[in-house]
Amino acid sequence: MAIVPLPEQPKINENKSQNMGCAQHGTGCTVVFQSNAGENVDNRELCFQKQSFLDRWMWFVGRTLFERMHMESCRMLIRDTEKGKAVFADADIRKGGFICEFTGPTYTMDEYKKLHDPSNNHFLQIDDDRFMGPSHNADDLINHSCDPNCGLVYRDGIVKLIAIREIVKGEELSFDYSTTMDEDCWEMECLCGGHNCRKVVRDFKYLPPDVQKKYIALGVVMPFIVKKITVS
Repeated sequence: MAIVPLPEQPKINENKSQNMGCAQHGTGCTVVFQSNAGENVDNRELCFQKQSFLDRWMWFVGRTLFERMHMESCRMLIRDTEKGKAVFADADIRKGGFICEFTGPTYTMDEYKKLHDPSNNHFLQIDDDRFMGPSHNADDLINHSCDPNCGLVYRDGIVKLIAIREIVKGEELSFDYSTTMDEDCWEMECLCGGHNCRKVVRDFKYLPPDVQKKYIALGVVMPFIVKKITVS
């Protein structure tokens, strides 16, 4: 697979994809960064741009090879769709099977409110006052669905994506964003197209009671949310 030349001034998006993905990465097993006109450049990018071209190129190649190996071990492929980038299973995955780990820097609620872009949000809430920021990896591109085939499990500080039913090779991977949300700060229009599409993705507390119970039984709701429901 050809490696895309590194732009002289790459713009790194700090947010979760809106609806069905963003344009952060290349297709196949290789994840690449592309310039996004109009994106804010943070301090890490400014430091990055001050490095020599050779240093930046070596960083880019190393990052690309690492992410290719990471994605192959996770059995995932990134593909273009009519709605943007999306992540697909590159192998059959059994129910309960591990798919990948979500990673990224952590932020407080106040920091999240200042940093996230409501139209292109890649942040993941993991506690009342704790959000995981974007990793700039494949996990940023896993889309929402109101009828998902995956879910997130958070234990010992690690967020893992698992299959909540049998998944066949070639299926798009998705999880229900509401299973991580209790922020009363952000929501998005849903374009999943499922028979049970809710049209708007909102906090977990707004889900129908039967849907809440289903996700809790599957163990794919953030623990801080489950604790609130149990107490109430």
